[in-house]
Amino acid sequence: MPITSEDHPRNIDEISQALPSVPAPMTPALPIPALADDIRHTNARLVVTTVDRDGRLADRSPVTYVGWSAGTTVQQHVEPGPVIVVRAGEGIPITRRDHVRLSLQVRRQCRIAVSDRLLVIAHQHPRELLVVLTATVDTLVTNHQRPDRQARP
Repeated sequence: MPITSEDHPRNIDEISQALPSVPAPMTPALPIPALADDIRHTNARLVVTTVDRDGRLADRSPVTYVGWSAGTTVQQHVEPGPVIVVRAGEGIPITRRDHVRLSLQVRRQCRIAVSDRLLVIAHQHPRELLVVLTATVDTLVTNHQRPDRQARP
């Protein structure tokens, strides 16, 4: 028996009347996780950036984050790790385009080469930058993964 156009519903009302009425399945609500009260907030910004041939850090956001601008002079010293600590003080000025420039002495002491990636941690209180070499981060991760390390509860 051929199907004619009269056998098909012509508008949305006819379609909805032609469909069987099936109740929607009842699905349980998804659980809502309870958030811990001790969420740790930080006043630090972390970026990974490179260094150019003149010692400038490519990413300028840490400078802005701590509130420095072009012309602000910063002092740099190397702590064990090595970690380079950059604070406002007598030393090298922030460039006119807001880049921190690591001194040649610091770059040589830490063996920083052109295009090396560095982790820069900017703290607003106190206003300072911590510049961490990738090798230092790698050592930290390796020490964390040691098999003789006791498991945390």
